[in-house]
Formats: sequence, C-alpha cells, structure tokens
Amino acid sequence: MEVTRHNFKEGCQLLSQALENASFVAIDGEFTGLHGIHKPNQFDSLEERYQKLRTGSMDFLLVQFGLCVFKYDGAKSRYTAYPFNFYVFPRPVNRHAPDIRFRCQSSSIDFLASHNFDFNKVFRDGIPFLTNMEQERLKDLVLERHSQSEVAYNPVGGTGKSPKFVSPATNKAPVDVPEEEKEFLEGICNDVENLYGQKESQSESSTVQWVRLSETLSLIKMSCLNLKHFLQCFKRKLIYQTIYAKWPTGVHLESHPVEKSRLQSICVNRASQEEKKKLDKQKLQNAMDEVEEAAGFAKVIQMLSSSKRTIVGHNMMLDLMHTLHQFSGTLPETLAEFKSMTNAVFNKIFDTKVLATAHPIKVK
Repeated sequence: MEVTRHNFKEGCQLLSQALENASFVAIDGEFTGLHGIHKPNQFDSLEERYQKLRTGSMDFLLVQFGLCVFKYDGAKSRYTAYPFNFYVFPRPVNRHAPDIRFRCQSSSIDFLASHNFDFNKVFRDGIPFLTNMEQERLKDLVLERHSQSEVAYNPVGGTGKSPKFVSPATNKAPVDVPEEEKEFLEGICNDVENLYGQKESQSESSTVQWVRLSETLSLIKMSCLNLKHFLQCFKRKLIYQTIYAKWPTGVHLESHPVEKSRLQSICVNRASQEEKKKLDKQKLQNAMDEVEEAAGFAKVIQMLSSSKRTIVGHNMMLDLMHTLHQFSGTLPETLAEFKSMTNAVFNKIFDTKVLATAHPIKVK
C-alpha cells in the first residue's frame, strides 16, 4: 500500500490492524544522501563510525519509509506479508513549525531517479512529521497564545493590559491609529454596528434567533480593498484592537486562511459571552488537533514502538539513525547514548547483514 498525506489515516488504521499478532516487521528507508565529508571505513572504531554516520544522518533526509508486517500461519507453515510504503516530507504546517533544510547528494538522487522514484509524490503529497519535543513545544505555544487572547482591554478603565488580540497575539500595549487608517477603521466599525445592532422581533422563533445570532460577516466582503493590502499584519492588529475596544462583549473575531494563499480573512460574529467561550474553546481544540495532525509520520514510529514487535532490516544502521533523528529526537553525541535511545524506541532489532557475516551463518 502506498501511503501519502491524503490516505495517511487509512494507512495507520490498516497498519494498526496488521501489527496485531505480527511475528516481526521489516523496514527500509530511502534518503537524499548517505555520508558527509568523512566516510566510514573498515579501520574506524565503533565510536568513530557512529560519529561519521551521525553527521550524514543529520545532514540528509529520509523521504521514503518502507515497512512490511509479517504474520506467521502455523497451520499452513507460511508467512503473510502486509507491505506499506510511506512518502515523507517535512512540510511546515504553520509559521511556528520547524522549517527543515532540504539537502541532497547527487549520487543518491541519481540512484533514486534511475529506479523510478516518484519525487512528485514526496514533494506534493509527502506526510509531514514532528518529533515529540517539537509537538510539545507547539502545544505550549498554542496554549500561550490562547491565554494571551483571553486578556481583555478596557480603554476607559486604563488597565494597561493588551487588547484581546486573537490574531496576532501579543502582550504589547495598543498601538496608535495612524490618521490614514482612521477612515478605514470607521468603515469597519459601521459594518460591525449594522450587525451588532440587529434585533430579533418577538415573533421570531428561537431557531431563527439562533441563526441570526450566529450570523457571520466577512470583512473582505464588507470592504472592497486589495486583498494583500487589507491583510497586512498591522491592519489586522488595528481591526482586532479597535473592535474589541468598542465592543468588549457581544462580538467574536476570528481569522481564517484564504484558500490557496498564505493570507487570512477576518470574520466577526455576534455572540454572547457564553458563545464566545465556546468559540474560543473550539478554536483552542482545533489548534491542538492541527498540532496532532502535524505529528504525521512520527505516529507510525510510535505505533511500532508500542507494538513491541521485532524489527528486521539489512545493513540498517543508517535506517535506524535517520528514523530516530527525524521522528523521535536529535541523535545523541555518543554511541552508548544512541544504543540506549534505540532500545527505548524499539524492542528487538535484527540486522540480516550482521547475521550473514557471523558464525554459524558465515561460511569461511
């Protein structure tokens, strides 16, 4: 099964089922490069070899992860194989996620191309990933921004606290409104006033009242401005600052990404305090779900680790180093620490190349 970001959830479900009662799992990876400036040789000590391979592993990327689950059928004396082929690419999910450098060796790229490797699937459809540490950092950032967005601003009381900037979040004091922006902001406030001032007649049903209370106005539609100019960060900040200062209660602002663009639109909703809390809670949950989704391929490694299945590969030192470095955490500086890290992630490991060169398999 070929797995990309489009069918990743389905692939994980099938993999989870295949891992149940599995006998062992075979893995293999494809990389953008193999070695750094210093290549390992037969005279290296184990520590020297690790240091050279570590440099190469940290410089290049694993872009395809082959995984095959084997189950033994004792009644038929045969194995059933469940192959998976994952395309992996470090696509940043937002501006706070790591933006990994993509490096390659011409020999490795030539090798992949000569074997009909589909680079388009990697770049366009590759599964993103985050290490455990990166996931925790992004979650902490989401919680921090959420707590900042809950700080309300009272221009009359002069609390000195920042306005409720949902986007962008900041702890800085309110900025002065330039003269050239006052007319623009006045037009925005008039549009919001029209929405905010709407009242439901007593004859309307509760369903209609709910619909009107949840009515949304897109400020892009309200103000016929050039999209790029409108969505400058400074103008977004002025919009949030002005609206929340004038309507500290009763309205809720939220930014939404514009499809096929890095820009964002801003929507204003009529909402009670209770509704605003629900919207903020849902926004927080959506942000947390986004981080979980960004973890991507790291979930596969976590599944393998949790399954405690034996891992088999051929000449798999580089496979292990790339896998652990990209999906678990930065490779440690010493070989002893690397062994501890490997044992913490995988239960048992067998390298068929090592076995083939050892007694009694090796024939002299």
